[in-house]
Amino acid sequence: MWEARATLRDEARRNLLTLLGKQRLGGPSPFHRLAWTLFDGDPEAKRDFLFVVVAERPLTLVVRSAKRPPEEHALWRLDGLRPFAPAFEAGQALTLRARCSISSATMNPREGETSRRTDAPRGSKKGARGVRRDPVFEAWLARPADGRPPLAELAEAPALEWLERQSGRCGFAFAEDEMVAADYERRRIRLGGRPFALSSVLYEGLVTVADPLAFTAMLREGLGRHRAYGFGLAQVAPPELARARLGLDG
Repeated sequence: MWEARATLRDEARRNLLTLLGKQRLGGPSPFHRLAWTLFDGDPEAKRDFLFVVVAERPLTLVVRSAKRPPEEHALWRLDGLRPFAPAFEAGQALTLRARCSISSATMNPREGETSRRTDAPRGSKKGARGVRRDPVFEAWLARPADGRPPLAELAEAPALEWLERQSGRCGFAFAEDEMVAADYERRRIRLGGRPFALSSVLYEGLVTVADPLAFTAMLREGLGRHRAYGFGLAQVAPPELARARLGLDG
């Protein structure tokens, strides 16, 4: 694996209207298309990289990939390109920071509410449908319509429950008072011609490695859904960084 910081070159911005068509620069879908340009050249290639947007002006990504990205690129300037080959031990404490997509729901264009849709399980008939919900939005809808607070005020508890469900198979554990779920966002975009709501949360806090192999696989493959759209890249560091930032020593 490789990791680098990629910054869009100033001169490249003039060519983006051609690259993006009618889409604006901001938002998950255009960022997805721009990130792919780092690894273009093979029309049959499958996505084997993760990225997260760390700045929008100029557009700057942290990219983690299975293959080494080119050091010279017409659109991007790469800084800090390095092999990414971490090694962990069971019981090791780390800082974890990741923006994760916690749901995907089809939007009813006439009502603006969520409707039923999910990927059909393997072996099911084509067109089978299920339910995929945003736990934060569901908690908000459960409140009386005349007393609903802003969505962000309800985000932390259901977002931490979501992370707890992911943590077992991803090889880590965390204490609720040592993890923050903040900066909830809900964006409506179109995927495959259909309107979708992408909901995401920024997680930051302390984790303990329970299964080093599963934890390493999570860092390679991503945490949560819609990783192709800039979600799920988990950054880890020594635990002192999280303690200082979150005031956990005070």
